[in-house]
Amino acid sequence: MNTILRAGTVSMLLSLLALCGQAQQPAGSPPAQALKPFNASDGSASAQIPAGWNVVKQGETVIDLTGPNGESISLGNTFIARNAQYQNAKVQGADLNMPYQANLEQKFTMIFQYAAFNVGKPAPQIQFISAKPIQAPAPLGQCATFLGAMTGYGTAPPSNFEAVFCSLPMDVAGTYKNIIKFGLVPQKQAAQERATIEAVLASYTMPTSWLQRKLALNVTPPAGGMSGGAGGASAAATIAQATAINEETMKMMQGADVSANCADQEIRETPMWRLPPACR
Repeated sequence: MNTILRAGTVSMLLSLLALCGQAQQPAGSPPAQALKPFNASDGSASAQIPAGWNVVKQGETVIDLTGPNGESISLGNTFIARNAQYQNAKVQGADLNMPYQANLEQKFTMIFQYAAFNVGKPAPQIQFISAKPIQAPAPLGQCATFLGAMTGYGTAPPSNFEAVFCSLPMDVAGTYKNIIKFGLVPQKQAAQERATIEAVLASYTMPTSWLQRKLALNVTPPAGGMSGGAGGASAAATIAQATAINEETMKMMQGADVSANCADQEIRETPMWRLPPACR
């Protein structure tokens, strides 16, 4: 494999790293069910889904599924948090208040608490069995894969879950995106269906243009100054940091596009004199 192809492949994998991942199955686990491709109607995302499952929500990079035995899978949901103390309350300009410095397990739990509050349900009880960090580039924030157990989540019975969770860098408005994909399965079926859940999670993807929108930061200061504890003397530094992060992300995405194009040209054995300047 040539250097250009490696660079393009690595860049694209790094760009997708925040949204894709698969846990390691125990030896002897039952195999995954047969899956079939599904594409969101707006072209924003795709995944492989099991036969007999229903798509209950799609579009804007989200695909939500329910299974015949109380299973559920949610792919690509984004929660915008304001950097502030968590509280069960509606928030203007964001989904919820949540301290940016909280760790990923705490953020994951607060998002589920807020989701329950939002539909008038009690907060679920969440127990983490494992939390494994994903080594993602700085522009993509912090990411991890989770295994755990959850009780009291809506009408679901006690269930096991697998999840990939990313908390992106904070923008100049003191808000930040949190992206989740997770599978939830009743505990009595967890061992049987683990491979299927993981296969669906790992199959989720989206076009580069939608990924760019998913990762984009807001670099316009809000009217009336900074919010979420980012004001005062630190405002200029916060703006500079957020702008630099956003520029780095866009450069990374553009670099992935250029490298992939050059790799394609090289595979086709395009003569040197016909290569785009960026590929010479």
